[in-house]
Amino acid sequence: MINPSQTIELKRLIKNEMARRNGNGSLAEFASAHYDFSVAPAYGQKTKPEHGQKTIDLLLKIKDYGDLRLVREDEAIPISFDASLLDYVRMLSAEQATGELSDRSSCRGACTGLCVGSCIGHCNGCSGCVATCGTGCDGSVMVSSR
Repeated sequence: MINPSQTIELKRLIKNEMARRNGNGSLAEFASAHYDFSVAPAYGQKTKPEHGQKTIDLLLKIKDYGDLRLVREDEAIPISFDASLLDYVRMLSAEQATGELSDRSSCRGACTGLCVGSCIGHCNGCSGCVATCGTGCDGSVMVSSR
């Protein structure tokens, strides 16, 4: 499990990552105050659905992870909602926003504010491709247009 202070740190990391993913398929809107916790997690208090909705649900916009699923009230907290998520979000934040195609990018990188994986050749600051694009997004899943 994850303790309240770790949940607060996780939310901070996620907010920063949402703001960073502001290129094609921007997630910057999810870094707004609207997605801040209305009640901060605290020791001795039950985890509230919003704590999951404003962390897990946002992470799932980038990439699936473990047994995480969209949060519903009165459902059990997934086993993968633990302190390892801190390292996971740090790994996501290391993904390059520009550059050559790379398997280091999350599978939904081009759909979530990154350019990597969306272009053939090099990307140009996520505002366009140097060469032609070879993939596109259909919903939140990468699909090939070739």
